[in-house]
Amino acid sequence: MDDSYANKAATAGGGQSAAATITATHTTSTPASANDSETLPKAAPGLHFDVANIHATNNLNVFPSSGDVINALSANAAFALAAVKSVTFMCTAPGQWWTNPRVAS
Repeated sequence: MDDSYANKAATAGGGQSAAATITATHTTSTPASANDSETLPKAAPGLHFDVANIHATNNLNVFPSSGDVINALSANAAFALAAVKSVTFMCTAPGQWWTNPRVAS
């Protein structure tokens, strides 16, 4: 996978189906309001995405693709990325994303 970079606004209003899909391996996201969202692509082994929430106070909800899981959350549940934090989403098995650093979910 080639390195790619994007700076984007998170999708307002939240929600898995309405959120834009993260496509760049390194993404900075700015949620204009609390819990705006982004969605990961379908989890496939070898994929990894660095996501940084660069807003000073608003959380960013990162959803897996439909049917996928992040850490120990239930399928389709959002991972809440706190303001001014970053995380790497990595996949080693189909349908399962893991975060690094590994944080409680």
